[in-house]
Amino acid sequence: MKHSRSSYQFILAANQQQKEKKYWMEKLCEVTEKCGFEFDFKKTEGTFPLYRNITLDIDGNLFTKLISLIKNNDLTLYIILVAGLSHILHHYSGKKNSDILIGTPIFEKEADAGLINSILVIRNIIDESKNIKEFLLQVRQTVIEAINNQNFPFPVLLDLCKQEIRESECAFFDVAFVLENIQSRKFLKDTPYRVLFSFNRMENSIRFSVEYDSYLYSEDTISRIMK
Repeated sequence: MKHSRSSYQFILAANQQQKEKKYWMEKLCEVTEKCGFEFDFKKTEGTFPLYRNITLDIDGNLFTKLISLIKNNDLTLYIILVAGLSHILHHYSGKKNSDILIGTPIFEKEADAGLINSILVIRNIIDESKNIKEFLLQVRQTVIEAINNQNFPFPVLLDLCKQEIRESECAFFDVAFVLENIQSRKFLKDTPYRVLFSFNRMENSIRFSVEYDSYLYSEDTISRIMK
């Protein structure tokens, strides 16, 4: 992630946002490990990702059901898809309860480059005693809270949580997510995620693509995860 240590501009902004600072420190500073998919290959430490992409369309009956469910609200679609991805990550973790962290761009698709922040972390704890409806409500609350606190500068948060900055990998998360109807992928361009799940709702389908580090994963593994 191409960030220098917290600049004066970032620190000044952070000092003006005490509520946001408190929220993110409580949310993320206790995190001790990231979640993700087990690697197929081992690559040299410090090697930057070599990305490849697989794309398919969600259409037909599944698309119709999703559109009916979201009632033309892309934020609702975002919440449903993040909840689904969280459960996939939970399944691959093999744990009864999972701490799921997913990186995502801020929710300002047309924002200019002068923004003080561009990245959020969506964190949800999966408890198998909760049903799907309860988990969807939990994800909704988490996403709304993240949006309400999205202007806190991420580089300052890394310092506050004493996270090491490495150019070849992300702090807090390996898996990223974007819904291109309400977010912009450009805000992830300097973020070396391991896997990016990207969705774009169109008139008759949802374009679904996964961009992955081919130094770590095989095409067969990513295809299996997508299915």
